[in-house]
Amino acid sequence: MRFIMTICCFLLIPASYGKICEPAFDLNSTTSELSPRQCPGGSVSYPQLPAAREHAWDHEKSFSAVTALANMHHAYCKKRELDLALIDRKFLADFDPSTRYDTLVYGLNDFFQSLKGECLLGKWRFSHTTSYKKFMDTIHQKLQTGKSGWRDPESGKTRAPLIALINLTANNTALHWVSIANISGYNPNDSRTLRKRSCRVVLNQKGDQNSLSCRKFIRLASQVNDPHMLVWMAPFNLVYFSQ
Repeated sequence: MRFIMTICCFLLIPASYGKICEPAFDLNSTTSELSPRQCPGGSVSYPQLPAAREHAWDHEKSFSAVTALANMHHAYCKKRELDLALIDRKFLADFDPSTRYDTLVYGLNDFFQSLKGECLLGKWRFSHTTSYKKFMDTIHQKLQTGKSGWRDPESGKTRAPLIALINLTANNTALHWVSIANISGYNPNDSRTLRKRSCRVVLNQKGDQNSLSCRKFIRLASQVNDPHMLVWMAPFNLVYFSQ
């Protein structure tokens, strides 16, 4: 039996971050509804393309994967505005209604290689685990390792963003790729910090930036293998740039 991965395009509930991303004039943006928005730390957040009906599957195709790809392009490549619909058709075409993790990894690598020197050297890889502690440790370590154009807005230190898969609603196929821009308040040597309100994960998605508590982010990430959905997937999934 063939499993279908459905990735939703719903909004996250805003936390401590609200509508703080503005039109990215540095990209020669046309300031259209689909132009990237400039966010704190020199990062951007591309608005997500409207879902499109896939007649072959009679299902709506979502575009959270190509949105995350565009955000990563801004972090690791020469900065210019992208045509998300064209990139999705060329690099993220999938047999399923939306983009699986293997398609996203292959698409990122093919897209970066096609730019011929415009991007930093490296390779996109996929990581999955059943341990929420290892999941958060990996996010913390990857964000602080490697070069990129994104920074922590408070310290000014470089942040190497990565992509995570989360489920936005319990008992529903509302899977969504998000760009992780930063993490704060987490000490890998003290797992108790994961339960504190000061532990936050900063996400760039759908043209804005949102901050979730680490506890809520872990819960959303763990639900991708809910019995109602994809029992064959690990609960914690990341796509990161290995430099």
